[in-house]
Amino acid sequence: MQRSYDVVFVGSGVSSTYTLIHYADSLRQRVRCRESRVLVVEKSGDFWTGVAYGSRSGIGSLIISPLKEFLPPGELERFTGWLDLNRDHVFDEFRLRGGCLAQRWLDKNSAAIRTGDWENLYIPRHVFGDFLANRAKSAIAEASGRGLLSCDLLTAEVLSVQKLRDSYFVQARTADDAELRIETAKVILAVGSPPKRQLAAPADSVAGACLIADSHDPCLDETTRRLLTTFQSLPATVPRNVLLVGSNASALEVVYNLFSNSTLAEELDTVYVISPSGAPDHWTEARNKSTERGFEPRYIRTLAPDYRARDIYQAVQQDVALAKSQGFTRGDTVATISALLMSLVDGLSQAEQRKFVTTYGEAIGRIQRRAGGEYSELATRLISEGRIEFIAGKFIRAAAGDKGGISFWYCDDRPPGDRRPLAECSISDEKEQHPAQLAAVINCTGFQDLGETSSTLIQSLMASGVCVPTGSRRGFSVNEEFECAEGLYLIGPLLAGNLNRRLRVWHAESCSRLFQYSLNLGSILGGLSIGG
Repeated sequence: MQRSYDVVFVGSGVSSTYTLIHYADSLRQRVRCRESRVLVVEKSGDFWTGVAYGSRSGIGSLIISPLKEFLPPGELERFTGWLDLNRDHVFDEFRLRGGCLAQRWLDKNSAAIRTGDWENLYIPRHVFGDFLANRAKSAIAEASGRGLLSCDLLTAEVLSVQKLRDSYFVQARTADDAELRIETAKVILAVGSPPKRQLAAPADSVAGACLIADSHDPCLDETTRRLLTTFQSLPATVPRNVLLVGSNASALEVVYNLFSNSTLAEELDTVYVISPSGAPDHWTEARNKSTERGFEPRYIRTLAPDYRARDIYQAVQQDVALAKSQGFTRGDTVATISALLMSLVDGLSQAEQRKFVTTYGEAIGRIQRRAGGEYSELATRLISEGRIEFIAGKFIRAAAGDKGGISFWYCDDRPPGDRRPLAECSISDEKEQHPAQLAAVINCTGFQDLGETSSTLIQSLMASGVCVPTGSRRGFSVNEEFECAEGLYLIGPLLAGNLNRRLRVWHAESCSRLFQYSLNLGSILGGLSIGG
């Protein structure tokens, strides 16, 4: 491997992969250019798929929106065409390793798969990952065959990106602790979301039991295996209860994967889920079969002429409540409301726009959280059977219990009957021990903000002043060309909180949105004098 490149991609998830694909496409449109030397550095070695669509999310995991909402029209057509060509074998690994719920999914959707009616399916995540990897390899091979691009892959963790006068040094460390310094003209920072928030208890603090600091590290399938091993090793007196800290999409994905393993599903007693909001509505929402027409929002269409950022947020709250009263789910509101939001944000003053992208946009995302059909069906059944119980509170700590399992403490000082989210209440220092004994605790919390991050790379970028956090502390500030600094480009979830003439980003995790951002960045890179 050479040590000097034109472009280094840090990270190899969906946003990085699509940017590289679009960059390769844009090079083919140029009249003359010499070969562009590209390096892609990925910590996990899971190239082109990232956490969401590779091995770390588990073979049995599904996307949480129907396919028709997952990708923009042109890319959706390309993907469904690929599915048509590969339908006879693309689900083989899913069938073999996905567990009992994978077989149920295949049986349920066999007719749609046979006829190519893909758009309403919640497809397996890794199937999209296979498609994306195939897209990347084909784009690189074609550009390489024309002498436009060479691409090296490196499995290593990037520790720092140092600005030189006209270039950058990328410092990386491989799994065998070899230190590398790579010089490059341009850097594409595509590291995905920051690490998850950490729990108070260290992962090895309770002997014999199982404390998992990150449900997807190294992968969700390994989390399932660890639980099975723990269940087999614990005394019979310890209940096979599991606590999930957090109730977001990753928590629901964990539940689905746990119960996809028939052995584990038989042994599991109760899955406790603790979060400030208690029982999340989106886990159990089911669309009323009589609601044949799409949802039509009322309040967001009738805002007063002098509306502000908070007014948009409150109107969305009212429309989501209206949708529920009419038999729709939160997911049914997403496409319609999202289509209206950008024009409404454009109508705000600059100061109000900034409030929206740093505060209210993210809050609207939480209001509209949704679950895939199969995920919701399973959660609804498990709740009715008493196998999932929700705890409204803030997790404090876990410690060894009296009978060989785990005890845990939490706090919730809301008055009786007050079901407001804890974020809207004061939380005291009073800590209560929950009566349940646990066999395992799994961290499913949200991502750290940049002020508390444990990422060595992110800490280094902020300390050097190369990257500056946005007002939301969920991302780094960029200019209209996606640059944090000259020659250092940002793509992916860390775009959150940006506001300029090109970008108004309050949430940057949907695949469709990342596709569009990567298309823009790929074109920008292809128009620069990279490679001559």
